[in-house]
Amino acid sequence: MSSEYEKFAAVIKAKALSDPVEAYRFISTFSALELHQQAAELAELADEALPSVKAHAWWKETFNRAAAAERAESLLAAGDRTGALMVLDDVE
Repeated sequence: MSSEYEKFAAVIKAKALSDPVEAYRFISTFSALELHQQAAELAELADEALPSVKAHAWWKETFNRAAAAERAESLLAAGDRTGALMVLDDVE
């Protein structure tokens, strides 16, 4: 992992707790740049950073769905339509 990416990962973890909207914006930026695998990883980090309590349930679900969508995008880019559909089908 590059040091720049590690810095983004640390920011995502911190922002998920203090400002989830900003964390989501960072993830969306990676997605807009078509860095879908990295966006998926960052969304997973954001989800993992939040405690599993009712107050964070909506954001945890949002980050979980964003990660799945980014994984699906990555699979589509590689030509794996079936894999992309399976990823999306597994979303809770």
